[in-house]
Amino acid sequence: MENALQLALTFHNGIIYDVAFDVNIDQTQVVYQPGSTAIYKEVGLSKSVIGSKEKRAFTLLLGISASGDLLPFQAIYKGKTAQSTPLPNSADFAEAKALGFLFEFSATDMYWSTFDTMCSYINSILVPYWIRKKKLLGAQPDQECVLWIDCWSVHCLVAFHTWIDMTWPWIKY
Repeated sequence: MENALQLALTFHNGIIYDVAFDVNIDQTQVVYQPGSTAIYKEVGLSKSVIGSKEKRAFTLLLGISASGDLLPFQAIYKGKTAQSTPLPNSADFAEAKALGFLFEFSATDMYWSTFDTMCSYINSILVPYWIRKKKLLGAQPDQECVLWIDCWSVHCLVAFHTWIDMTWPWIKY
């Protein structure tokens, strides 16, 4: 109940008059090679499974506005260089980039969002979306906007909240 009241107050005080200024983001794991020894094989055929202990996955960050606008995705891969991400000559890569999708590496041994990838998402996808909507709707540049985030560890970092407050003071979360 307290959260609902805080949200109502944010909408009222920020004079948030269009639902495009309300965006919810979430993250999900996408597995493209499960860590398993299960394979398809002919009965009686002996086969070893390479990488059976290694799961291949990435994190997909999705955003949608209350107006129904689906924002470009951010895909985060395990690894410390761009070689961890899809190759530019991959099928449909150029189209995905043209649509604003981000393919990023975590710079860690995990494929989860980090402080840097969250900042990248906000700077490269979310803020440009809101700037376009503000121009389209005739809103002021400092029009407040609401970002819904959940309790992923990176979202709870004081440093992340401080960065948003200092960089984009019109974003309320």
